Amino acid sequence: MYKHSNRYKVESHNKRMKEKEREKERDLREELAELCHEQWSSWMEYLFSKCDYGTLRYTNVGVMYISKKAVDRWKRQMNTDYKDLSEEEKDSDRKEADKFLGIMREGYNNERSIL
Repeated sequence: MYKHSNRYKVESHNKRMKEKEREKERDLREELAELCHEQWSSWMEYLFSKCDYGTLRYTNVGVMYISKKAVDRWKRQMNTDYKDLSEEEKDSDRKEADKFLGIMREGYNNERSIL
């Protein structure tokens, strides 16, 4: 009976440790997603600062137009903290965070693993 008792304790401990690791990774994912959102917001702010809102007199001069709907959505998102975004909007940043996590898991040249 003693062996089974210790085995249960070890298995229970291992299960708790794995859950703690998963929780840490979820927290890291959220932190990275928030950073991705902040970086994207900064880029959009810069991009919009370079836009000319006047009317164009010439055509075919390398000008691209972004729909008002897209501009309005992106401006709202860039002025919204990550924590206040919808879950769907957060998922977009989480996908970017997952790219960083993949690189961290793989490690540089598969020699060093961060996670």
